[in-house]
Amino acid sequence: MINVYIISGFLGAGKTTFIKKLLAGGVFGKAMLIENEFGEAGIDGSLFDDGLMVKEINSGCICCSLKGDLINVLKDIKAMDIENLIIEPSGVGKLSEVMMTIIQDDDFRLASHITMVDAKKALSYHRNFREFFDDQVIAANAIVLSKLDTIDDERLESTKAMLSELNDEVTILDQPYRDMTANDLFAIMKKDTCDCAECAGCMHDEEIEEHCHHDHHDHHHHHHDADEVFVSIAIKTDRHFKKDELIDILKQMPDEIVRVKGIVYGDERYLYFDRSGDDIMVARANASKAGTVVIIGTKVEREVMEGLFK
Repeated sequence: MINVYIISGFLGAGKTTFIKKLLAGGVFGKAMLIENEFGEAGIDGSLFDDGLMVKEINSGCICCSLKGDLINVLKDIKAMDIENLIIEPSGVGKLSEVMMTIIQDDDFRLASHITMVDAKKALSYHRNFREFFDDQVIAANAIVLSKLDTIDDERLESTKAMLSELNDEVTILDQPYRDMTANDLFAIMKKDTCDCAECAGCMHDEEIEEHCHHDHHDHHHHHHDADEVFVSIAIKTDRHFKKDELIDILKQMPDEIVRVKGIVYGDERYLYFDRSGDDIMVARANASKAGTVVIIGTKVEREVMEGLFK
C-alpha cells in the first residue's frame, strides 16, 4: 500500500518551499510528487531536484476538471516501486475532493492531509474566496501557518480564531516552520489524521465524505469548479529582465490578479519570481522552463499582461 501525503494551500501559501524542506530532510524515503498547477503551464515542478520523480498535471484542478487525469496517474503509480506519494494540489483546488479520490482506491492510504495558510492573507481569503479557502481548512488534519513574520500578535490570534472556528479539531502550527527540523514537521503532519483507507471499508460514501471533511459547523457546500471563478493564462517571453525591472512590473498588477509567477531570462541567470497579493519575491534560479509566466486572477486581460512581460 502506498502512503499519500496531500499538502494543500491557497495560492501563494508556500507549499513548494515547505515540500522542498521535507524532501531535503529525507522524511519520505522513496517518493514521487504529483504537482498540480491551475495555470496553462507548470512552473513549480522544475524547481525540484532532478533526483525526485515529478509528475505534473496542469491546466486545471485535480479535484474537478482534471480528476480523471489524477485517477490515470494513480493507476500508473501502482506499477512503480514507490513507498510514499506526495500530492501538491492547485492553490484553488478543494482538498476534500482530492481526498475522496484517494480513499476510493484501496491501493493507497491517506497518511496526511495538511493545509498551508498564509497568515497575512488568511482573513482576506476567507472573506473573498471562501468556497475554496475554507474547504482546504475544514478538510485538513493539520494547518501550517506561513509568513508569520509579516503580521503582529493581534492579527495572528484573529487568524487562528477564524481557522479554529472552521475546524475546531485541527492542529495549528503557529511557529516559523523554517526553524524546525523536517522530522518535527513530519510528526505534526501525521498528527490526528484519520486512516481513511480503513474508514472506506466500513462506511458509506456519505459518511466518508463527512468524516474526511471534518464538518462540524454546518458548512454549506458549494459546487463551483475553480475555472468558474478564476482565469489563468500563460505567457511565453524571450525578454531578458533586470531584477528591479521585474519588481516594477509586478507592482503594476491590478487587484483582480491573485497570483503571478514565472521563470524568465535575467542578465546572468534565470530569475524566478512570485507575486501573491502585494508580496513580491524575485530570486536567481537554476531551473528549466525559462521564459514562462503564469497569471491567475478573477479577471485577466491577456493583451495588458503581454504588454508588460513581452
